[in-house]
Amino acid sequence: MNLWAAALGFVGAVLGSWGGQLIVTRREDRRWEREREREDLRWKREQVREELRLRQTEAQRLSEQRITNYGEIIVLLQKWDHALLICQKLSMGTESLEAFNSEQLYELERDGQALLGVLQTHGNEDVVSSALDAYFAFLDANERARAVIAKLSDPELNLEGMAKLSNSLILAIDAAESGMSQTIVDARKEVEALMKIDN
Repeated sequence: MNLWAAALGFVGAVLGSWGGQLIVTRREDRRWEREREREDLRWKREQVREELRLRQTEAQRLSEQRITNYGEIIVLLQKWDHALLICQKLSMGTESLEAFNSEQLYELERDGQALLGVLQTHGNEDVVSSALDAYFAFLDANERARAVIAKLSDPELNLEGMAKLSNSLILAIDAAESGMSQTIVDARKEVEALMKIDN
């Protein structure tokens, strides 16, 4: 019996040790599982926060880009208006031919094309639409201004033909100025809306 008691005591000790180890291991596994779940949840929350921060940063950058583009289009429209004013004065005979710079008109056209390309990517639909209308009206006025300038430099100046060209130029300039005014109004509205969003 002593031998059985010793064997039973040994088996009980081994099984108790093994059982205790099994219980500790399961408890440890559950604790690690809970900790891993908490870590996953924390990581997901951090990822959502970072994604939100990136979206806000991108939205702010886009908003700043739009405001910059709208400011640039307003400055360009003012340059267009000044160039068309010179053309109008030329056609009415109140400005000398030396004041006209056809290269400046080409440069303003190129600037308009470049800025409209950027604006079409980042701009508001209303602003883009009115800017395109203004651009095409400006191109039409430029074409008519060049015709007037060519006629002015013609030694056999026909006053009736010149009057018709001048009138068509004035109408084209009026259309361009109307389109430019609408673009400025639309751009300013959009800038005000973007400023409200940023604040």
